[in-house]
Amino acid sequence: MVSTFGRVRAGQLALDPAIDVVTSVGLSREEILSRLPHNLRTLRKILKAAADDFKVLLRTGNTAARKRLRRGLWRRLRKAVHLAEELSPRIDLLERGADLLQHDATEMADLAKQIDAGGRSAADRERRTRQV
Repeated sequence: MVSTFGRVRAGQLALDPAIDVVTSVGLSREEILSRLPHNLRTLRKILKAAADDFKVLLRTGNTAARKRLRRGLWRRLRKAVHLAEELSPRIDLLERGADLLQHDATEMADLAKQIDAGGRSAADRERRTRQV
């Protein structure tokens, strides 16, 4: 969604196919356009900070630190969702993103199974590379 709205802001993509105008809740085309630069800039910052926090979370073994990092990550992602909702993206744009995430999750689960099933010998490595 960030890349799509980035293309809208750069003038490479029309705004109207990317948004749903909902006048009943005060989301006019002009209001969305006025929010776009600020929300997009803030979304990029939040997502970068969330990615950095996630990397630290993966390396942290301390339970209290992991809990603190998860809470901060959750807050950042909730803020990102709120900013994205203010831009009123079309449902099909969100569904495409959800489909991509589902595909990535399936691939990661398959990789995790391979890691759990595989040994460290050359024969095991060869078998894993043939499966991919």
